[in-house]
Formats: sequence, structure tokens, C-alpha cells
Amino acid sequence: MNKLLIFTIFLLLAFVTGSVCQNDSVSESDQPEINATGMVYNVVDGDTFNVTDFGRIRLADVDSPEMDTPEGEAAKLYTQLHLQGKSVRLDVDDRRGTDQYGRSVCVVYLESPTGEVAENFNRMLVDDGHAVVKDYKDNEFDPLDWWPSFRQVVIGEVELNPAGGDSDPDCEWVKIFNRGEEKVDVGGWTLSTTCGKCITLTIPEGTAIEPSERYLVTRECQWLDNSDESIVLKTDTNLEVDRTLPLSDDDNDGQIWFLNEDGTKWRYGWP
Repeated sequence: MNKLLIFTIFLLLAFVTGSVCQNDSVSESDQPEINATGMVYNVVDGDTFNVTDFGRIRLADVDSPEMDTPEGEAAKLYTQLHLQGKSVRLDVDDRRGTDQYGRSVCVVYLESPTGEVAENFNRMLVDDGHAVVKDYKDNEFDPLDWWPSFRQVVIGEVELNPAGGDSDPDCEWVKIFNRGEEKVDVGGWTLSTTCGKCITLTIPEGTAIEPSERYLVTRECQWLDNSDESIVLKTDTNLEVDRTLPLSDDDNDGQIWFLNEDGTKWRYGWP
């Protein structure tokens, strides 16, 4: 990356840094488990850096672009701007502690001007477009905890095998429900099938689901298998929000799969 481009990115990110609220402390009821505190130095890339008196940190469950790309350079610069020379709080993985390279796997929190625990930097890196979620199941962390409103978005109804032809436009469909109390922006989220010829559909940018509302996803032609079909809902940053059980429908009528009212069991029948 040439020096002019790096300087341009630096100016843009400096502007963003000034606009990010840095004094929102984590609420008392959501206080993380802090295992260590130290100052950040030697930023390696967007998701890896060193902390004084502790060692090398690998941010848990996020993945920044490689350093041989312009996006990787920008991610590193973002981390430098927000963390270099600043004190951070570390929630270290209790399950394994380190990854295969000996780096401590952590959720990293900024420190507010008053010395309290502030923003989750793992989430910041994703929210500002410098990483995607990569949920490693061998650590204690669940990235869905970082976006509580996403937990309320579920796949609620599925029509695998409607009456008539499966290839008729919009005849096969999936409904996404927002069971929470906040509007959720689902623009760029994807629905992917897992059986047969796997299909991924992307929800248009700017789409939001209001509380207690639902959103219908269809396709111009067949996209859902009639047997053992699971459907996966992910955000635009690769965070898996929901996944159905393997569903089958051989009846070629109006019966559908749907979640019961408390969202604990899938049922098959007439809506």
C-alpha cells in the first residue's frame, strides 16, 4: 500500500475515532470477567497485538483480513488508532486460554476516562468493517452475546414443499421473526441451505424488522430441498444467528414447518 493511501486511511479513521463514543461503560449487570489489565504495544495486525506484562493477544472469535491486502493494512491501522499506547482490560478464555500459536485468546475492553470497563473492542472491529465473526467453538465465548438484539431474530416458518410446482416463483419461502423489543437491521444478512445444491440468498441492504414483525424471503425458482433441509441465518459479518433442525416435507400441500409460541420446538402442520 502506498504512503498516500495509508495517510488517507489514517485521516478517515481518525475522524471516525473522534465520532465514536468512548465513555459508555459496561452496565453493572453485564460486567465481564476481567483477568488482566495492561497497555497495548506492537500491533501485529487488526486482531493481534501485545500487552505489557501479559504477552501476545489474539482477539477471540473475530478475523481481520491478511496483512498482504489493503483491507489488512486498514484493519491494523484501526487497531493502532484505538489501542496503541492505551490501557485495556482482558477477559481471557477460561477453556483453553491460548491458541495453537501460544497467543492468549481474549475479549478486549477499552478503558473509559474514569478507569471503568468500556467498549468491547472485538465487537468494534466487526461493527466498523475491519473483521468478520469466526466463532471458534473451543473457547468460552459466544459472539451473539455482543449483539443481544440478534438473539431475538429467528427463523420462524418454512415452506419446503408447497402445493403446485416447486419451481414456481416465490412458492418456497422462509419467514424470519423479530421476537425482541428493538428494530433489527438485517440488510446484507444471508439465508443458506445445507442440503443438495446449496443456495445462499442475501437480504437487500436497508431491510429492517420491527419488533414482533416478520420478514419473508423467497426466490424466483426452487431453492429448498424437500428432505433433511437445514437453513442457516447469518449476519453480513458471518455471525450465525440461527439454524433450523433438518426439516422434511413430502406432502406437496399447504402444511409448513413452524416454531411453537415459546420458540423451543419445531412443528409441522397447517398454519
